Amino acid sequence: IGVVSVIDGHRQWIKASDGTNVREIELGKTFCALTVQRSGPLIVPDALADPRFHKSPHVIGYPYVRFYAGMPLTTHDGYNIGTICAIGHEPRAFSEREAGILSDLARVTMDELELRQLAVTDNLTGLMSRGAFREEAEKAIALALRHKHHLSIVAIDLDHFKSINDRYGHGVGDTVLRGVAQACMETQRQTDHLGRLGGEEFAALLPHTDRAGAMETAEKLRLTIQGLIFNAAGKEIDVAASFGVASLDLETKDFDTLLAHADAALYEAKAAGRNRSGGWRRAVEAVGH
Repeated sequence: IGVVSVIDGHRQWIKASDGTNVREIELGKTFCALTVQRSGPLIVPDALADPRFHKSPHVIGYPYVRFYAGMPLTTHDGYNIGTICAIGHEPRAFSEREAGILSDLARVTMDELELRQLAVTDNLTGLMSRGAFREEAEKAIALALRHKHHLSIVAIDLDHFKSINDRYGHGVGDTVLRGVAQACMETQRQTDHLGRLGGEEFAALLPHTDRAGAMETAEKLRLTIQGLIFNAAGKEIDVAASFGVASLDLETKDFDTLLAHADAALYEAKAAGRNRSGGWRRAVEAVGH
């Protein structure tokens, strides 16, 4: 079995494979959870003889793993994001030459993944593009519905951003957008996702987060943005943003509806005075300062 996978805080997502139809595995049950923590290969000649794995459900049960060789997928700036691995049903040795081949394959795979990442990243801010954000959100929503866990989206819109462009120029406006995006990325959890939906509009995808938790995140982001100061032509520029929160519920089970509810809450927050966080729940509520 050959597998290329990426790993988040909870699961291993199989992106390409030969010999298996499995597409996701709980992280605690996979060999690759150890591989992704290493700087080099993890070789397991006989899983039944290895105390780390001999009781694994994937060893004593399907797919009856006996041999494993995995290499972390490492980004050019040094982060391990996944693995490439070979799995066998019989014990076997793995030579240095074979380990070198696996290492080469890992580098080629990582190059391809990073090229694809460029296609789904907003060039100005480094956040996910609108299309990539939608794709990630749809997968996360399907997973949340299947496993019955919470998920929320926070819609974000900078207040009076047009006036910054009009007064200081689009170059300064771009600097503000990049600064806001960077500040938001620095506050997010590893499992969260941020996207630029267009112009000064952003969104945050929050898996395993209910409405109350999403409101706390929105307020944290609001205060972070409110605290930013930019300089242009010797003058300080203050920025602020309004937020709308929506969560999965019995009536909200798809991305378009979830984002529409978050947008409705956002516009209510703007109507209530801007620089606020609004939560959608049939009748929209707005809170803030």
